[in-house]
Parts: sequence; C-alpha cells; structure tokens
Amino acid sequence: MTETETILWEYLRTKPNGLKWRRQHPIAGYVLDFYCHHIKTSIEIDGGYHLSTDQTLKDKERTAYLNDLGINEVRFTNKQVEKNIESVMEKINLLLKEE
Repeated sequence: MTETETILWEYLRTKPNGLKWRRQHPIAGYVLDFYCHHIKTSIEIDGGYHLSTDQTLKDKERTAYLNDLGINEVRFTNKQVEKNIESVMEKINLLLKEE
C-alpha cells in the first residue's frame, strides 16, 4: 500500500458503520484499493499520474465497467488524503449513511 492508502486504511479498518473493508481486493482483472462487498463500493486513492489524459481515460473506462458490475467507485486524490483526511472521512461517512 502507498502512504496515503495506509492513512485511509487506519480509518477503514475500524469498520465505520459496522462495514468491513478489504484492501487491495481483486475484481474482474482490477485491484481495488479498498472494497466493501456489503455495499458494493470501491474507494480509490489517485496519485499524480491519474491526471494524465491517457490515465484519465483508462480510469473512466474502469469506473464504467465497475458500475456495470453494480460497484460504485469513489475516488480521492493523494493530496485530499494527506492534507484533509477529516474531510475524506466525512465524505465516506455520508456515503455510508446513504447505503
């Protein structure tokens, strides 16, 4: 795991809202940073290379494919996790309340 994934894992491993998260979970040829089977949701932490045009297109294709499988994909940047983990956790909590 990357440093930012480790930061977020410290929160997700506490099972917010009683939900178990898996890290580095393989699905359909992809490895999801974090995945909760119960609510079919993936959380991805994007580094700087995700800003390139080529990678942005690949990410959109991946998200669309996962959505077709019924998996909701939520993305945060490294910077969001590093600089404002409280906001990231708040957004995750809002997502979990919607489920």
